[in-house]
Amino acid sequence: FEEYKYYIVTASSTLNMRSGPDTRYERITTIPSLAKVGAVSQYGSWMLVEFGGEMGWVHANYLTDDLNYGKNHSSSGNLSTY
Repeated sequence: FEEYKYYIVTASSTLNMRSGPDTRYERITTIPSLAKVGAVSQYGSWMLVEFGGEMGWVHANYLTDDLNYGKNHSSSGNLSTY
């Protein structure tokens, strides 16, 4: 993929990366809070992202396009269930 749109993970601990755009899909890995991911596609509320050389799906509720997030915010409360 040539061009990513970058996001920061806002989940309070980790965010599950899945093999498909739903919680029933297998978890590939977890992404730490405040990590930067590159998104290439969106399907409903799910984003196809690249992190650490892996491609997978994460729920968009746990991403922000504010690349300064975490520098002036503290993540509060939302344990990842996706």
